[in-house]
Amino acid sequence: SAIVGCVLAVLASMAALDSRPLIPVMGPIVKHGRVRAWDPTCRLRGWKWLAGQVDEVRDALTQKELMEPVLATDRWNIAGEVGIYARGKPHVLSVGRPTGDRYSQYDLWRPNPSDDAQAYLGRTFVLVGEPKDEYPDAFERIDPPIKFEYRERGELVAWWWIQVGYGFKGFPVSVKSGRH
Repeated sequence: SAIVGCVLAVLASMAALDSRPLIPVMGPIVKHGRVRAWDPTCRLRGWKWLAGQVDEVRDALTQKELMEPVLATDRWNIAGEVGIYARGKPHVLSVGRPTGDRYSQYDLWRPNPSDDAQAYLGRTFVLVGEPKDEYPDAFERIDPPIKFEYRERGELVAWWWIQVGYGFKGFPVSVKSGRH
C-alpha cells in the first residue's frame, strides 16, 4: 500500500545517499572487492583519504629535494578532488591530454605541462592516476607505481595509483593527443 511504498522509497533514498551500512549485508552476496559493482556512491568516497596519501608523498619529496614537487593527475576529475582535499588546496595540473584523456579546463590554464613544458623542465612530479605508457619518455627516471586502496569495513571501495617522476623532459608528440 502507500505506506509500504513510502517506507521503501525512504530506505532506497537513504541507501543511495550512504550505502556504507549495507556493506555488511551486501558484501557476502558479491565477490570481495566488488562493492563498486552494486554501489554507485563508491566514486564519491575516499577522496580525503587519497589526499592524505598524496600529502605524505609530497612531504617526503619536499624534505628530500628541498623543493615542493609538481602535483599532476591523468584525469580532470581526479585533479579537482585532490585539489580540494589535499593540504593547502594545492594547484593540481592535468597531464591527461598527452596521455589520452579528453580536453578539459585544465588544458586552458597556463602554464601547463602539455603546452608549456619549459616551465617544468627538470622538476619532480607526483602523478596520481593510472600508470601511463607516456610517463617513461617524459621523465629522466620514474618510480614504479604504488597502488593505494581505500577500504571501508574491510571492503575495497576505491583505488588509485601514485608514481613519482624525476627530471621532467616534456611529453613527446602523442598519437593520442596530436600535441606535445
